[in-house]
Amino acid sequence: MKNFTPYNSPTPRIHSEDNRRFTNVLIRIEDGAVITGIILTVAITFINVIARYIFFTGFGWAEEMIRYIMIWISFIGFSIFVRKKGLIAVDFFVEKVFGNRRNLRRWINRAGHTINLFFSSLLFVSSLLLTINVFQQGQISAGLEIPMGIVYGLLPIACFISALRYLTTLIEGVGDEKRYWA
Repeated sequence: MKNFTPYNSPTPRIHSEDNRRFTNVLIRIEDGAVITGIILTVAITFINVIARYIFFTGFGWAEEMIRYIMIWISFIGFSIFVRKKGLIAVDFFVEKVFGNRRNLRRWINRAGHTINLFFSSLLFVSSLLLTINVFQQGQISAGLEIPMGIVYGLLPIACFISALRYLTTLIEGVGDEKRYWA
């Protein structure tokens, strides 16, 4: 009888080639969006400062655009932190109560990821409904004169990606416990 391992099991694994490609594309989109957002923010701020102090004029839309770009960077950055497992974890209580019991700490960590998955999913649904509502109302931004639904539209995308990251972490296993429980 052949040895049974997860690598030769008939069930599909989450690490298939298609999933790796999708994950790599998603990583490139996230990182590229944040880098582009930072570059745009710096460039628009620089041009607006030059226009204001040298040419004594300014762009009315610049401040509003920078504000929206910073909000987008924050939400995409949250998804990147979830991917890199860089979010803050308060483990003082767990460390004092459970000490070196790795199994219990692993289950508590999974419970935390499950709660975060639930919260991200709930935020996704709520923000999607909000975005649809804003599009239906036809709200327009004051400075840029673009539909506010475009501004709100990134929130459900970022929440969906974060929920996807939490789900992937739960399916693959929480990972290196030392990273969470030093």
